[in-house]
Amino acid sequence: MPSLRLLPSTAKHYASMRKIIFRLKREEQSLSNIRQFYIECNNDEEKYDAVKTIYSSITIGQAMIFCRYKRTAHALALRMINDKHCVELLSSELTVEQRAAIINRFRNGKFRVLVVTNVCARGIDIDDISLVLNFEFPLVYDDKKHCFIDKPDYDTYLHRIGRAGRFGRIGHTFNLITPSEKHLLKQVENYFQKPIVEFSEKYIVDDELYNI
Repeated sequence: MPSLRLLPSTAKHYASMRKIIFRLKREEQSLSNIRQFYIECNNDEEKYDAVKTIYSSITIGQAMIFCRYKRTAHALALRMINDKHCVELLSSELTVEQRAAIINRFRNGKFRVLVVTNVCARGIDIDDISLVLNFEFPLVYDDKKHCFIDKPDYDTYLHRIGRAGRFGRIGHTFNLITPSEKHLLKQVENYFQKPIVEFSEKYIVDDELYNI
C-alpha cells in the first residue's frame, strides 16, 4: 500500500491548524486561573472612567487592552498617553519591523500597557501579562455583511483573556460593556462555564484584587 504524502501547502496548513488547536487548549486550561469581571458603562467616556478607576485602585503589572475598531484603539491610546500612562499602540498601519519592535519592548518591560486590535493581536505570545481589559467586547464578524454581528466570538474572547493566568499565575480580566451587551456576558459564561462577576471595591484588598 503506498504511503500517504502531503503536498507542502497541505502539510503547512495542518501544521498551522495543530498550532492553533494547541494554543486554544493551553488558553482554555488557563481559564481556572483567570478572575473575570465586568463593569457596565453607557458609552466610551464611562469606559475611559472605568479604565482610570482600575488603574487608580489596584496594582497592575503588564496589561493588554483590546479594541474591535482601529479608530477606538487610536483614540484610547492617545488619551492614555496624554494622561501620562506608559502606553503603546499596536496598529495595522505599522510595518512588520515596527510591530516586532513594539512587541519586544513590551516583552522586555519597557512599557506597561499595550493597546491592540484583534487583527494585530494574533501571534503575540507574552507570558508576564497580569491583566486583560476588553474595552470593546469581541463579536463575530460577518464576512458577507462586512460588519460585526450581535454574537460573542468565543475563540477571540478565549484568545484575549488567555494571555493572563499562565503557568499557574492568577490573572484578571475586565469587560467594559454597555447595558445592551449584558446578554453577551451570559452567553460567554454558559459557554465556558466560568463566572463573570460585576466589579466592585469589595474585591480590592491592599491595592490588590482579592481572588474570588
